[in-house]
Amino acid sequence: MAALTSMFGCMFVIVAAFLAGATTAQLSPDFYDQACPQALPAIKIVVEQAIGREPRMGASLLRLHFHDCFVNGCDGSLLLDDFPGFTGEKTAAPNLNSVRGFEVVDQIKAAVDSACYGSVVSCADILAIAARDSVVTLGGQSYEVLVGRRDARTASKDDANNNIPPPTLDFPALLSNFQSHGLALEDLVVLSGAHTIGMARCTTFKNRIYNETNIDSSFASALQMICPPTGGDNNTSPLDETTTIFDTVYFNDLLEEKGLLHTDQQLFKSDGSASDGLVRYYSTNSKAFGADFGVSMIKMGNMKPLTGSDGEIRVNSSSFWYSLAKARDAQGRNCAAAIFLHAIFVLLQLRNDSKHSSREPSLEQAQVVLLDCLKGMSISITGRNSTPPSHPILLVVEIRASQCFLSVLCRGLSWFVLIYELCLVM
Repeated sequence: MAALTSMFGCMFVIVAAFLAGATTAQLSPDFYDQACPQALPAIKIVVEQAIGREPRMGASLLRLHFHDCFVNGCDGSLLLDDFPGFTGEKTAAPNLNSVRGFEVVDQIKAAVDSACYGSVVSCADILAIAARDSVVTLGGQSYEVLVGRRDARTASKDDANNNIPPPTLDFPALLSNFQSHGLALEDLVVLSGAHTIGMARCTTFKNRIYNETNIDSSFASALQMICPPTGGDNNTSPLDETTTIFDTVYFNDLLEEKGLLHTDQQLFKSDGSASDGLVRYYSTNSKAFGADFGVSMIKMGNMKPLTGSDGEIRVNSSSFWYSLAKARDAQGRNCAAAIFLHAIFVLLQLRNDSKHSSREPSLEQAQVVLLDCLKGMSISITGRNSTPPSHPILLVVEIRASQCFLSVLCRGLSWFVLIYELCLVM
C-alpha cells in the first residue's frame, strides 16, 4: 500500500509541476519555492560532494551549462544520448572526448527527484544551478540563478559543431560568435574568466605552444614537455596556475602572455583595445569579476529557454524516449515501435546486470523504464505531450500493488510479456 501511495504521490507532483510550468513563461529565482523548496539544497550537496572527490569536476559542470546554452538555448539538449534514428550533441566535435560530468548530473537528478518526490526540476535547470554551485564551491562569488526552464525533446549535432566556439578562433570571429548569441564584448571577457578553473587537452593548444609568437617562451617550453609535437593529444594542462580556485589569476596570466588557449590570449593583444582594458580591470578587481561573472551567467542562462508548456521535465537526464516519440522516419511513420523495442533492450540490460551482481533489478528502475516507455508511446501515437491512456497506467498500478510484482517483473521472459501487454493496450 505504501508503494502505491508513493507512486500516486510522484504522479501528482509531476502533474502539479506541469500545470505550474504552463502558467509561467518567465524564469525566476523562486520558481521551485512552492513545488519543491528542497530542490536547490539537494543539488548543492551533490555538487559539493562531487567536487570534494575531484576538484576538476567544478569546471566540468560549469562547462556543461555553457555548451548546452550555446546550442539553441539552455534546454538540456546536450545531455540526450544517441539512439538509432536520433543523434544528440555529445558526439559533436566540441563535445566528443571533451565535455564530462554526465554521471554527476545523473546523481544530481536522482537526488533532487528523491527530495521532490518526483521529476519536478528540469535537467536544464540542474545544469544552471550546478554551474553556480560549482563556482561557489571553488571560492567564487555567488549569484542568484533564474530557474523554470524545461527540457528539450530534440538535439542538433550540426548546431553544436557550428555554434560552440572552437579554441582556434581569432578575436573578431570569437566576438561575432558571442554576439550571435546575444552576448556582448563584456560578456565574452568575463565568461572567458571561467577558464580560471579546469584543464584543457593538448589537442586544443598544441598549435599555440609550437607556432604562435604571442606566448611567454618559458611557458611554452614547459607545456612542450607535456605535449610533444606528435601524440599526447589527450594529455592535459591547467587553464591557469590555480586551477581549483575561482579567482582572477587567469586574467593576470593573459597580461604575461600565458593564456593557454589561442582564444584566451586573443582577449589581450597589448594593442589598447577594449578587451585589453577589461582584462586589466578584472586582473586587479576580484569583486568586480565575481559580480560581473554572475550577471553574464544569468544573461547566458536566459538564452532561448523552454518555459510554460514547451518541452518536458525529463525523468532521466539522458533519456531520449520523448525525443524519439516526436521523431518520424522518411515515410512519416511514428516511432512507437522503436520505443517499445528499446524498452525491452533496457529491461534486458537491467536483468543482465542483476545476474552479474547477484541482485534483482530494482523496483524503481523497472518503474521508470515502464512509465517512460508508456509516456513516450503516448506522445508518439497522439502527437502531443499528454498523460498516457488510463488503461496502461491502471495496469501498472495494479501490477505494482500486487504481491507478485517482483516475481512477474524480474523473472526471465516475463519482462517481454509485461511490456508487450502494456504496449498492446495503447
